[in-house]
Amino acid sequence: MSVVVENLSKSFGTLRALRDVDLRVERGTLAVLLGPSGCGKSTLLRVIAGFETPERGRLALDGEDVTSRPLGKRDVGFVFQNYALFPHMTVAQNVGFALSIRKRRQERSPSGSRSSSSSCSFPVTSGAARTSFRAVSANAWL
Repeated sequence: MSVVVENLSKSFGTLRALRDVDLRVERGTLAVLLGPSGCGKSTLLRVIAGFETPERGRLALDGEDVTSRPLGKRDVGFVFQNYALFPHMTVAQNVGFALSIRKRRQERSPSGSRSSSSSCSFPVTSGAARTSFRAVSANAWL
């Protein structure tokens, strides 16, 4: 999925969390948001996923403007930083679990019959496969 963010701004009262953010992530690439606490990483991911609505700017997923599209219609998953994770699983297992749920939903058509679906995979180094989410404490979207 490609992600394009243009001139995006989001405030919480008097706190400006994002100001005129531009970002482009091409389909098939891996992007990492790094920065100190409070710089807007999680807010940007929450806007992309649809948990937050920007005051200004544009968000496109695979070339389609989804800025006003509701959370449930964006086809974007969000892995929270510290909550709703399985601490006994590795990074690969936590992400793989979310992908397996998504695949099962896509395999069923509205009539209940099976249809073809594309699989999703990601490369994981041996070290990353053993690292737990608790240790890396990162946000991600799928």
